[in-house]
Amino acid sequence: MKHRAIIVDDEALGRERMRMLLEEFPSVSICAECAGGLQAVEKIQEVRPDIVFLDIQMPDLDGFGVMTELHSLAVPAPVVIFVTAYNEHAVKAFEVNAIDYLLKPVQADRLGKAIERAETMLAKPDQEKWQASLTEMLAAMRPGNNHLQRIEIRSQGRTDYVSVDEVYWLQADGNYIEVHTETQTHLARMTLAELERQLDPNVFLRVSRSDVVNLTRVTSIQSVGRRGHVAVLEDGREVPLKRALEELQGRLKYAR
Repeated sequence: MKHRAIIVDDEALGRERMRMLLEEFPSVSICAECAGGLQAVEKIQEVRPDIVFLDIQMPDLDGFGVMTELHSLAVPAPVVIFVTAYNEHAVKAFEVNAIDYLLKPVQADRLGKAIERAETMLAKPDQEKWQASLTEMLAAMRPGNNHLQRIEIRSQGRTDYVSVDEVYWLQADGNYIEVHTETQTHLARMTLAELERQLDPNVFLRVSRSDVVNLTRVTSIQSVGRRGHVAVLEDGREVPLKRALEELQGRLKYAR
């Protein structure tokens, strides 16, 4: 019996390597490949695979986010084998909770063991035990816990801290960033790229060279002119979209 599998990895080389390795395992048939977490959520709902090889670190929706969304949508969980570049210390949470994982670069012998384990789980499914282990692992490993929670604003000998939850959007201004909240605009001394690396990519999205929006503050997308679009925020302010239109449309469906 062939088991239907989906490969999820935002890097084309990662998907290609996994595809080539899986060619040596005739019991596994690849039914789809996804280049991001949002696409994976939709494809898993549509295809209902037996096994998912799920990359953790992806820019649109990470592997943890994919599993969280599937759980919230009450989609029966396939057997998931996480693929990660995390170091040995970080993957202890996977081992403790009996969740299988593969370290990049994936090795054929380790992949074989993961497939054997997945097939054993498929032969004797225990969704309740699997879901309990997954929930514990997500709580221990979710990287959002390590993302920046407050932005430091220094001015004239005083340092203020703005919660990232209060941010509507961020706008580059040279080596400074305008931090826009509902009632104020703060000026932080750092580059937009520097701050973006510290923010939760499941919440913040760069929509132009100089703008990053908080997805939870976006209420609609509107057309302007012949081909232009803007993201409309809760208070009516508009942020031009110069890139990531389709990604923004997809991610807004899952933003909380």
